[in-house]
Amino acid sequence: MQQAMKWLLLLINLLLLTVGPLSELLEEQMVLHLLFQLPVLVLFGWFAGEMLSKKWQTSANQYNWQGITGVVVITVVGLFWMLPSALDAALESNIYAFAKVTSMLLLGCTWSLTHRCIHPLVKGVFLLELWAMLGRFGYLFKVSPDRLCNNYLLGEQQLVGHILLTLSIVIGALWVAKILFGNNTTQEKTDIPSSPEVKGYLHVCK
Repeated sequence: MQQAMKWLLLLINLLLLTVGPLSELLEEQMVLHLLFQLPVLVLFGWFAGEMLSKKWQTSANQYNWQGITGVVVITVVGLFWMLPSALDAALESNIYAFAKVTSMLLLGCTWSLTHRCIHPLVKGVFLLELWAMLGRFGYLFKVSPDRLCNNYLLGEQQLVGHILLTLSIVIGALWVAKILFGNNTTQEKTDIPSSPEVKGYLHVCK
């Protein structure tokens, strides 16, 4: 009963976010559409993944060895919806709007299933690419003299570019600070155990 209530609350919040006046308000501005609505959809997907039964989680993760499959799915979906043409399509087509919602939920759910067992090296590469993607798109949105999204003004596009660039700089600074001033526990966590424990370390997600 408690689990059913959680699913019901998640569904209600999802409908509020994607249907009706709140959805229209968010999609009217590029910064709210790209940097609020989409991340919240991902968060809802995360919650959905966390609420899945252990049986469903184990079944899904049979195809997610070391989190590589999950990282590929997250990267492809995230990259697609960062494209200006994809945002335009989501505003102009109900099919694309539905695809946006479902794919963002899939992204969040996939990360929920992946983060527990992703290999440290794969996680590092993934976070590095995420950081670089924020910087690339931020720079593109900021310096482009033309509107890349037909449904949004140039000023909105440049504002999104500034925010993405700022995020990439802050994330990069925090990363460097962690490397320079962090403790030595990171090395201990990322060291691959010697045999016979290697088999237990290199595992399929559960």
